[in-house]
Amino acid sequence: MDVRDKVAIITGSAQGLGRAFAVRLLEAGVRVCLSDVNTDKGEKTLKELEERFGKKKVCFVPCDVTLEEEFKILFDKAEKHFEVGCVDILANNAGINCNFGWRKCMNINIMGVMIGTEIAMERMKKSGKLCQIINTASIGIYPFFINI
Repeated sequence: MDVRDKVAIITGSAQGLGRAFAVRLLEAGVRVCLSDVNTDKGEKTLKELEERFGKKKVCFVPCDVTLEEEFKILFDKAEKHFEVGCVDILANNAGINCNFGWRKCMNINIMGVMIGTEIAMERMKKSGKLCQIINTASIGIYPFFINI
């Protein structure tokens, strides 16, 4: 799949693997919407990537992936910023380990992924174009791809 000029949302992309995914996609010509619950780190990462790739190539939208309304706003703002009807790629990357408690871990790592996938599938199906949803787990780094 040629990814040049595609639009991607990457959750949990203020740091770590999500940030690395964003850099790699930007290098490949993808326009990237960074997203994270940590606004300070997200804004810092945005500034760094804007300097490297340009303001038209990257944006940041804060989002708690466990909140469906925030996830919908994330899609709305990304699509508006990049002037597209639908994003091409959703990378459900946000995740935590069990040190924060098993309920919080399950809400972010399972429910957040399901919320994002459900929203993306609905929007992507309506768009009629080839899109991808990528779900990752940072502990096992086990990617799961869904082509729409």
